[in-house]
Amino acid sequence: MPILVGDRDGLADHLRSAGIETRSLYPIPTYRQPIAEYGGPPSPLPGAEACAARVLNLPIYAQMSPGDIDDVVAHVASFMPAR
Repeated sequence: MPILVGDRDGLADHLRSAGIETRSLYPIPTYRQPIAEYGGPPSPLPGAEACAARVLNLPIYAQMSPGDIDDVVAHVASFMPAR
């Protein structure tokens, strides 16, 4: 489940310390992947850069119990600043 968060790496570390695996599937925006360089260097895409720096994929799979989901949500919430 992808989410956008201001401190992606901090949240990933926080969740990892609780035994919750996360991934950043595209830490380098797709347009800057080696295959995209065919035909010359890519033009800058600041929106893609901003999203790539903030997106974090939380675990989601069919075997997750409601308790597992609650655990992930609680750990994400405990990392986020109070509003």
